[in-house]
Amino acid sequence: MSAYLLYVNQGINDRSELEKYWVVTQPTFEGRNMKVHAAYTPFDVLEGDGPVLGAVIAEFPSYEVAKDWYDSPGYVSGRQHRIRGASYIGLLAEGGYIPPEDRMPETKSAQAEPPVTAEPAEGPLRVAAQVDDSQPAYLLYLCRGVHDRAGLEKYWAEIGSTLAGTGAEMLVAYSPFELLEGDVDVIGVVLTRFPSMTQAREWYHGSAYSAVRPYRTGSADYLGLLVQGGWLPPEQRMIGAGS
Repeated sequence: MSAYLLYVNQGINDRSELEKYWVVTQPTFEGRNMKVHAAYTPFDVLEGDGPVLGAVIAEFPSYEVAKDWYDSPGYVSGRQHRIRGASYIGLLAEGGYIPPEDRMPETKSAQAEPPVTAEPAEGPLRVAAQVDDSQPAYLLYLCRGVHDRAGLEKYWAEIGSTLAGTGAEMLVAYSPFELLEGDVDVIGVVLTRFPSMTQAREWYHGSAYSAVRPYRTGSADYLGLLVQGGWLPPEQRMIGAGS
């Protein structure tokens, strides 16, 4: 089963250190059969608290291969440049689908007080100006907390029908994960691939999903990003961010 490495950049304090990281860690990927699906490409912030300056989504053949790479001497040494240069949320999630009844068991006692009424969600917090629809798009949700489990289960029961015919592929759905870096609360991870940014946006803003989404936004806190697939060279990444 594949495993997915997910990084969300939340700030840069020394760009030169980050650029060193991008250079010195390249050799550590050799022989790992890693696929970089997105590296600092255009993205939308759909929901949740920022800041978000960039995102990386990579796939390893297995969780064990990913952990072996992350803990390897070469990468442990190299990532110190990134840690000194920037702040990231870093997660490693197993691919796969967990049935709704088995998701985030620690939240099963969460009840809304007072009851939450489903209301239309606000629009995106950030929208990429230009996108390349020849690339797939990745919808990443990080669940930060649940205050109404019943409302969230209603969302899970209804979301499937909204995805029919969209070409979406669920890569991670509340499967086991490890928080590698970042001082944040994350209790669940969802990663879905769409054929393109435009198709993902049409689904997200369409009438079918807009009717269902408030059950989630009224029941739980998520950081939601829509990330274009592809790879930007280091000199084009997060221009204007940091020193």
